[in-house]
Amino acid sequence: MFAHWLLNEPIPAHRPLLHAAPSVWHVIVSVAGIIIVVCIIFLLARPDRKHDTYEREDNENI
Repeated sequence: MFAHWLLNEPIPAHRPLLHAAPSVWHVIVSVAGIIIVVCIIFLLARPDRKHDTYEREDNENI
């Protein structure tokens, strides 16, 4: 339905791209947001995983 609306939306020549096709910008911003969130999750998860392995090694040595 979203693609159907995007294809049927008329794009006047005298209007700038930002106002002519806001749905394109919404897709770009949403995809960029998803990529940023995934990167933040991976960056936050990596130190936790390393910290867990270090704790396990310390407990095994004790």
